[in-house]
Amino acid sequence: MKYLLARTSIHNLENRLSKARRVFLFLDYDGTLTSIRKAPDLALLPSSVREVLRELSSLSGIILTIISGRALKEIQKQVDLDDLNYVGNHGLEMKAGFYQDEIPQSNKIRKRMVSFSQEIKKRTREIPGILIENKGLTLSIHYRLAKRNCLGKLKEIASFILSPFAKDYNLREGKKVLEIVPAVRRDKGWAVDRISHLFKSKLKSDALYFYFGDDLTDEDGFGQTNLNKGYSVLVGGNKTCSKARYYLRSPNEVRLFLGWLVKILVGKQRRNSEYLD
Repeated sequence: MKYLLARTSIHNLENRLSKARRVFLFLDYDGTLTSIRKAPDLALLPSSVREVLRELSSLSGIILTIISGRALKEIQKQVDLDDLNYVGNHGLEMKAGFYQDEIPQSNKIRKRMVSFSQEIKKRTREIPGILIENKGLTLSIHYRLAKRNCLGKLKEIASFILSPFAKDYNLREGKKVLEIVPAVRRDKGWAVDRISHLFKSKLKSDALYFYFGDDLTDEDGFGQTNLNKGYSVLVGGNKTCSKARYYLRSPNEVRLFLGWLVKILVGKQRRNSEYLD
């Protein structure tokens, strides 16, 4: 895995950017644009990052997508920018321009998540520090604040509750979180592919892809980006067991890279404008 900010990586990237007519930029939120916090509502987007995103979204040829495990409405609220695409719940719902989509039977799934949430809260009362987050189409069981090792117990509880619905729902692990998700063929890789089709550039060699993420749920996005011969970038994670081909050490380095990207693309557009004049 290569360091994205290394001199050789930057040099090669500049060459590819000079030839690309369209840039697809997919950015995870928690752990990528913001640092991981003790509770999800504490992970606020820094104003400096929001301004860089605003600048990027204003450039022609940039398809910018925030792709998150958070609910669609929640991630839109956190980022608070209009001219972006948003993917929520790991691909189960999205808004890209005028296009909006969510998985079939979403109302039934939302009702089931309410039931799961109530049952899990009841069964985890004796485990201090557990946070249950109902995200509509998925459910997260956060144990970052738990004062003892409770992962095994939480898996046991969640698996028991899901056992009557084993064909319809899966249990998935993330960073200090367990997630209950519908058993459908949708993930962040699917979302990358869908956005590509929406903007009609999946098979064009002049499109350059970036995907930045930090968690296990981003691996599908890395894989799809690799298929597109793009830049899959792991942020601060375990570099030995990821599909990502590049890495950055922290969300701060992501911000630095995005700032550099703005300068490169603005310079490219200025040169193209001068050439046309």
